[in-house]
Amino acid sequence: MTAEVCPISNETCPWFNRPVRAQGAENGCFTDLDHRVPQRLATTTLASLYIYSPENKQQICRDEHDAKTREGDEPLPERQYMLSRVLAQVASGDLIVSRPTRRKLAKGKI
Repeated sequence: MTAEVCPISNETCPWFNRPVRAQGAENGCFTDLDHRVPQRLATTTLASLYIYSPENKQQICRDEHDAKTREGDEPLPERQYMLSRVLAQVASGDLIVSRPTRRKLAKGKI
């Protein structure tokens, strides 16, 4: 977990009165890393690359994270969308993949 001080921390947060988790925090409210499309949907190589890519991650308040989980997960995008986003992140250097994986991506064989 990547716990950080929550910028929207307030007494209405269910985490407020819990033990401090983020270094420098004054209360128990914190943010952590959320995968917009959940990790449990990473069942193929392409889905894994997309789900673990920087574009699919966000730092949000733990209470918001809990609410998002209760409401239901984001669905896995269409294959072509995931492929284009992964290729763009590889091209920009934001996502590092092995040479064989890069070749497969370029051919659309992943």
